[in-house]
Amino acid sequence: MAVCALRSIRRKPETRGVPAAVLGLFLSLAMGCSAYDTMTAQHHNSQGVDYFNQGYYPAAEAEFKEAMIRDPQQADYYYNLSNSYHRQGDAAKAEFYYNECLDRNPAHTQCYHALAVLLTEQGRGQDAVALLEEWNDLMPYSPEPSVELAYLHRANGDLSTAQAKLQHALEVDPRHPRAIADLGQVYEAMGRNDRAVAMYSRSLAINRNQPVVATRLANLRAVGGNGPGGVRTRLAETQDPATNPVR
Repeated sequence: MAVCALRSIRRKPETRGVPAAVLGLFLSLAMGCSAYDTMTAQHHNSQGVDYFNQGYYPAAEAEFKEAMIRDPQQADYYYNLSNSYHRQGDAAKAEFYYNECLDRNPAHTQCYHALAVLLTEQGRGQDAVALLEEWNDLMPYSPEPSVELAYLHRANGDLSTAQAKLQHALEVDPRHPRAIADLGQVYEAMGRNDRAVAMYSRSLAINRNQPVVATRLANLRAVGGNGPGGVRTRLAETQDPATNPVR
């Protein structure tokens, strides 16, 4: 999952020294309550992201809750709060707020992924697959459900199904960098390193900002990855909420 890069509200020089309550009242009247609440929510969310990245999860949780109060329809805030609970090991609350996120945005890719991972961690793999299949039925023309289903099948060792799901995703969007890179991981797990190298190279040509993919490609090339077999490396998944910050 990637960080929600929302900027904190910063006071202009002419407002320094003005009490926060007075400034807030002025902004509320000038902009309208809705716009002011949206800005305040973004500020709390930004603070929450900062706390989360420092490992201060209870503090992050409090900020995300404040953001939700100010802007209760913004799905990202529910997703961020869920991640805080997920990191703290509170699966029940994490699951509840992941579902709240999806109620507000039924196309929230990161939330589907994180909830599927949470369900899998609880030994509820069939529920995770059912969740993603339901998403696939909801959005049949999006590659994202197929990419996420492939992730689950690959994690469970079902490489042939993962390969089929990723090939379907690429039929929908031939330039989807994650689908291409994940297909490279499938080929790598199969020992088809020549195909893995081709997929990683293709994915990076579309999006250079993929350090994990770049490292995989470099490692395969270092061990002669242009042929079958060879040494395979195990690197962190780029989409796993257990190793990545919140959105």
